[in-house]
Amino acid sequence: MLFLHQNTIRYMFELPLAHVPGTKFNYSTGDSILISYAIRNSFHGDVNKYLKFPWTALFDRIGMKSAVFEQDAARMFLGGTNLYATPRDWARFGLLYLQKGIWNAQRIISPSWIDYTRKSTTYASKDSKFFGAHFWLVDPRKAQNKGIPLDTYLAAGFKGQTIFIIPSRDLVVVRMGWTEEENYMHYDILEAITKVQITYRDKSLPKE
Repeated sequence: MLFLHQNTIRYMFELPLAHVPGTKFNYSTGDSILISYAIRNSFHGDVNKYLKFPWTALFDRIGMKSAVFEQDAARMFLGGTNLYATPRDWARFGLLYLQKGIWNAQRIISPSWIDYTRKSTTYASKDSKFFGAHFWLVDPRKAQNKGIPLDTYLAAGFKGQTIFIIPSRDLVVVRMGWTEEENYMHYDILEAITKVQITYRDKSLPKE
């Protein structure tokens, strides 16, 4: 779909329906492309307005000046992949979610969408309960063993590029790199940051 076809949405529409919608969880970039297509249709043929939309609605409003969002040959945003930005700009994106959709006192994302993002799916799949709306949730068993807050959720990119959002710690962690295994070191990163926070907090306490 991504490398052999010029029109990704046409490719998606030519595929047979594997399951009744809403009954089966499957992690698929194609689903993100369907969402991108629905957004494009909402502009009623105004392609230029659609192509500016990610910047006018999000990137420019939170200062993600480095964002590069690739399109296919049919001028469709790929949606589920090929969105590039610097670590600092990805941190801005994570901070927007941490602040429940508020940026500089302006509402960018509705709180209901933030809540929906963090709600696990209920489809019949072993992974579905650890997936929200395009964000991964933590496995409670692994999280408790590692001391990871259960409210942690994350955007997991290619080869370990990850944005961790941890509301209970008022913390966003951006990890950029290349990891072949699915151990993205976020447990170790969080443990190290937690130790630093505790040390800093202890030193900042007033002496009685």
